[in-house]
Amino acid sequence: LVVDQGMENQYLRVTINENGTINLLHKDSGKLYEGICYYEDTGDIGNEYIYRQPEGDRAILSKDFPCQYKLIEDEEYRASYQITQVLDIPVSADETLIEERNSMVDIRLRKAKRSNQLAKLTIHTLISLEKNGRSLQIVTEFENTMKDHRLRMVLPTGILADTHYADSIFELVERPNKHADTWKNPSGCDRQQCFVGIEDDKYGLLAANLGLYEYELLPGENNAIAITLLRAVGELGDWGVFPTPEAQCLRKCKTSIALIPYTSQDKCFDPLALAYQFQIPMLTYQTTVHQGSLPIEKSYLEWEGRGIYLTCLKKKQNSDESILRFINTSQKESSLRIRNCSDRKRYFRSNVIEELLEEVKPNAQGELLLQLRPYEIFTLSIKN
Repeated sequence: LVVDQGMENQYLRVTINENGTINLLHKDSGKLYEGICYYEDTGDIGNEYIYRQPEGDRAILSKDFPCQYKLIEDEEYRASYQITQVLDIPVSADETLIEERNSMVDIRLRKAKRSNQLAKLTIHTLISLEKNGRSLQIVTEFENTMKDHRLRMVLPTGILADTHYADSIFELVERPNKHADTWKNPSGCDRQQCFVGIEDDKYGLLAANLGLYEYELLPGENNAIAITLLRAVGELGDWGVFPTPEAQCLRKCKTSIALIPYTSQDKCFDPLALAYQFQIPMLTYQTTVHQGSLPIEKSYLEWEGRGIYLTCLKKKQNSDESILRFINTSQKESSLRIRNCSDRKRYFRSNVIEELLEEVKPNAQGELLLQLRPYEIFTLSIKN
């Protein structure tokens, strides 16, 4: 797995640059993503609702600072490097911001700047590649001691597309890279749930995350994806003078992102499925030594459906019934096939509040065959 200044497996090659950025080669397509994964820090004189950069504020970029990296894991199944950079960051906004907050000056009209006093922000980036992994795992750790600023990870993609996509609540939404002329918000950020991605007719790059709900597509920067890691602000907004000092996030912070490059025409690999799996890590448990043998293959449930994703597996409240929920993210009707269905159980189509509707019978092969309408949310109740 370990190669000179990086890592490599059958799918990906990762190289660490001297400025702390990463080059990511997707072998199947030959697409090279150069200079990705740098950090951008800017002032934030907005509130918890809206980001506002001070006028004339210049972004502080991690690639302009020295970098140190070292190999910290070299196992047969995984390799990991730690990249460390120390940035000089203003400690807060200047005193004008306090006056403007107390006077309830609209954030679009504020004149506050960043302080001239600087402090050190040390960022540790852990990048990991698994032996058979199709994604690059990135964990960012830092201790925030600064106020009134935003920290983002920037991923220049070089992908020629006018739109991108993001996971939303029971929806895979497509958005234009540029906002309409009627857009009045001083921030160009949009919302994601589990991931954001961009693709053209050849290549695609998807960035999955854990709890990082804000992103921005930067068309002027090689169609870069910028993911917000931290917003440190001091007021709620929309409530008059409503200070929120804890929203400055003065503490140790840790974020997780998975980068998944892919070929747009590859029908055998589904990057969205891998992005959804990133939300739920595999759980393992060490048992004691005991008699017996493990089955070669055993599954509680198997299912397949193009453009269909599992969103829920749980027990129904105050009941022994199990609940499965799927979403068809495509614009077309799609077939859902569920296997390993038992004759000792009964299956019911349900609504989203889990009320039983009609019963669904397995076929002779023990499968449930269902047709999901475009964007349909489908709930299945299983009674023992």
